[in-house]
Amino acid sequence: IVRKKIFQKIQSSENQPVYCSGPTHFSRSSPLDFQTVVLSVLQLFKESAEFVTCDVLSKLGKQEVTGSAFSQARYKIEWQFFSDLCAISSEDYDSLSTAKWKGYRVFGGDGSTLNLPASKQIRGYFGVETNSLKTSLARILLVYDVLTGLTIQARLGRMSTGESGLLD
Repeated sequence: IVRKKIFQKIQSSENQPVYCSGPTHFSRSSPLDFQTVVLSVLQLFKESAEFVTCDVLSKLGKQEVTGSAFSQARYKIEWQFFSDLCAISSEDYDSLSTAKWKGYRVFGGDGSTLNLPASKQIRGYFGVETNSLKTSLARILLVYDVLTGLTIQARLGRMSTGESGLLD
């Protein structure tokens, strides 16, 4: 049920104008349409953006593009779309009958740092790195079900906030 809701959200034509950062984004025919960019971002890259994008595009039978084209396209989708996808997966989680270890659900947390795009608003909220005038970093924490791999919560905060502080 959760996967079905997520795919419906990704494929709904009503979402594109709501979650695009500009009215003309994704308006022309391109291998990098809204759904393709979302699916590529959700692949949680372990390789280069270009490699993952080419892999997703080939599976969808679409023309390959450069990593730079993908990087530009992903900034056209508002962050709120991914936050809403996470909410869909976590709102139904309690009703799922998931695998348990000795009767318990087992959760894990994985924290990291994230390079953020350069903008005045981002620098104002997250600050800038001490060795740079324009680079902003954030701390990110994912809480997931260890046995299913399903992400339950995702949190983003300032670098001054520790991973445990993101759990509050």
